[in-house]
Amino acid sequence: KQWYQRRVRGLYKEMNSKKDATKIKQVAWMPNKVLHTYYQNTSQDRLLVERLLLSCLVPVSLGSKDRMNILLRTYCLLDAAAIKALNELLKYQQTIRMHLAALLKAIEQGIGEEDRKKLLNQVSMLSKSLPDSKTANSDLKRLSNTLVHDRQLLKAFQTIVTPGVSCQQVARAVGEIMKKLTNKNPIMDTIRALMDRTAPVLADASCITVLVNLTSSLLTAPTEAESDDEDKFNIFINGQKGLHLILSLATVYPGQFKAEEVFEQLLVNLKNPDSEVVLMDLKILAKTAHGLDKRHPTVASCLQPQLLKIAKEGTPNQAKQAIQVIHTVYTDSPKVLEHLLESMVEMLDPELPNLPSIVKAMGQIAKVAPKIFEGFSREIVRDFIVSEVLTQDREDQGEVEDDYWCEEDELSRHTRVKMEGLHVMVNWVSQTSGDKTVISTPVLKLLWALLQQKGDMNGNCELRLCSMSHLRLHAGLCVLKLASE
Repeated sequence: KQWYQRRVRGLYKEMNSKKDATKIKQVAWMPNKVLHTYYQNTSQDRLLVERLLLSCLVPVSLGSKDRMNILLRTYCLLDAAAIKALNELLKYQQTIRMHLAALLKAIEQGIGEEDRKKLLNQVSMLSKSLPDSKTANSDLKRLSNTLVHDRQLLKAFQTIVTPGVSCQQVARAVGEIMKKLTNKNPIMDTIRALMDRTAPVLADASCITVLVNLTSSLLTAPTEAESDDEDKFNIFINGQKGLHLILSLATVYPGQFKAEEVFEQLLVNLKNPDSEVVLMDLKILAKTAHGLDKRHPTVASCLQPQLLKIAKEGTPNQAKQAIQVIHTVYTDSPKVLEHLLESMVEMLDPELPNLPSIVKAMGQIAKVAPKIFEGFSREIVRDFIVSEVLTQDREDQGEVEDDYWCEEDELSRHTRVKMEGLHVMVNWVSQTSGDKTVISTPVLKLLWALLQQKGDMNGNCELRLCSMSHLRLHAGLCVLKLASE
C-alpha cells in the first residue's frame, strides 16, 4: 500500500507539473478512484486516502491561492460517490479531533480517579480510528503519560485541535511534536498516523477567503462572459459546485470563516437570481455566521433586510434557512423574529401565492424561538392551520395525470401548505414550555384522523391520489416525531 501511495503520488504530480492539458486530462480520473477507496473497511485504507488527498491531490505545501485553485478544480471533477467520500473524510477527521481535544482536556485537568476513566475512554475511541488499534491503544496510553509531565508538548497538541488556527501554526506544532518525540521513539508510527488524521492543514481563514472569491467569480462570470451558452452553463455549474465545497468546509471548519470579505461576498451571492445558489449561501451562513453582528456589524446590518425578504418571498427551503440565519447571527434575534412573525400573521390568507414559504418560516420560528411563537400560537394553529388549511380542500386537479405518487414540486400549492402546516403544529408541541400531554393530544388525534382517512381529512375525494399519499407520509412522520419526544 505504501508503494501504491508513492507511485500514485509521483505519477499525479508529474503529469500535473507539466501543465499540459492533454497530460492533465489523462490523470483526471485519479481523484475519483482514490476517494472511492475510502469506502474500504480498514483504517489503513482510509488513512492512505487521507495522505494521498493532502500530499498529492491537494498538496498542503502549496500557498493558499494555488491550493484552493487545485481543490476547487479537483472537486468540480468528482462524481457523486467521491464527493460523498470526501465529506465523510472531513467529518470523520473532525470527530477524531474532538476525541483528541477531549483527551488533552482530561490530561490538563489532572488525573484523578474519575478523570482516569474519561482519559481511558478517549484513548479507546482514538485507537479505533488508527491502524492496529491494539498497538495504538498502548501507544496512546504512553503518550498520555508523557503529556502529563511535558506541558510544552501538551501545548503543541492543543494547538492542533484549537478551532480557527492557521495551517502554518498547525505545521509548526506538528514539526515540534515530531522533533520532541524523535524517530527512534517506539510510538512514532502511531503519532504519525494520529497527526495525519487530526492536523487541519487543508484550509484556514486565508484559504476560505480565496475559495469564496473564486466561487463568486464563477457565479458572476456567465453574465459577464462573451462565450457561448454551453461555456456559460459549465462555468455557472462549477460555481454551484464551489458553494457545495464551501458548505462542506463550513461544516468542519466554521471557525475559519473570519474575514469580513468572506461575509460581504456571501451577502452579494444572496442577490443571485438562481434559487439553488441562494439556498446554499444561506446554509453556509447558518453554519458560520454565529455572532456576526458583533464581529462585523456593518455586514450584519446589510444582511438583515435580505433575510427578512427571503423569509417572506423566497422558496420554502430558503425561508426556513433565512430564519435559522437570523437566529444564528443576531443577539436580538427574538425581537427580530417577533416583528417578522407578527407581519406574517397579518399576511395569512389561503390564496396567498407564497403561503408555503410563510408557513415553513413559521414552523422554523416555532422551533428556534418557541416563546415568541407561543404568543401567536392560537391565531396560527387553531384559527388558520386547522380551520383554514387542514379542514378545507382547495385542490386544483387541472389536466395533470393523477397517480399514487409524484415529486413534491409537482404537488399543488394547497397540498404543500397542508404538509408544512402539519410540521408547524409538531414543532410547536415539541418546543412548548407548557404541559405537552395536554397540547399534544388534540394534535395526535388530528394526525391519526388524517392517517385513517388515507390523507383525505374530509373524505370527499376531492384530493389527488398523490396529494393524499404525501399527506399520509408527512402525518406519519409527525406522529413518529411526537412519539420520540
